[in-house]
Amino acid sequence: MEKVRRYASKTSLAIVVLVTLELFILNPAVAVSDCNIVCEGSFVIDDIDTAADLEALSVCTTVTDDLSIEYSPLTSLEGLECLAHVGVRLDIKLNDSLTSIAGLESVEYVGGDLGTSVNRSLSSLAGLNNLESVGGNLVIWYSRNLCTNLAEALRDRLLDNGGIGGSIHISINKPGCQQLCEEVAAGHPVIVLQNIGLSWYLVWHYAVVVGYDLHEGTVIFH
Repeated sequence: MEKVRRYASKTSLAIVVLVTLELFILNPAVAVSDCNIVCEGSFVIDDIDTAADLEALSVCTTVTDDLSIEYSPLTSLEGLECLAHVGVRLDIKLNDSLTSIAGLESVEYVGGDLGTSVNRSLSSLAGLNNLESVGGNLVIWYSRNLCTNLAEALRDRLLDNGGIGGSIHISINKPGCQQLCEEVAAGHPVIVLQNIGLSWYLVWHYAVVVGYDLHEGTVIFH
């Protein structure tokens, strides 16, 4: 009986070792620390198995080709905190629930075009605070809740660092925010009507603006 127990124990240990080795072969990230993987190729995060898409990129510091985030149900880009470099194009588009691109704070450069377009709930670009350069075009287009001056602040910061290699296209975003900032800076109370729901299910709410941070790309409500 003792020999049978020992044999069973050794067999279980062998199975565990075999499974662990198989996981290592199939997924090298299991055996390494976070944020040190170069992910070869192009990747898409969309509405099909979104959690798995994020998980696949969660330890990538570099995506060598394109990264597209499109048609997803995400409200932010948390889970991509390791990402520092995109080799070619970073395209964020058609994400109706996306209110923030928080999660991209580690991104330092995009080798090709950087685009954010038709993200109807997007109101902040704060996730790109540490972006230093864009090798191609900068496109910030048709985000109706995103103040135009926040997009322009990102543009100006990149230009000051010599960090845009192509053309610049900023249009059809939220107008009038410059006046809002001027009123707040003058100490005047500003009340805004904010959609705290979704683009297809509007929930309107009044809020008092008490501050703003153009570098962070945020407006501060009471």
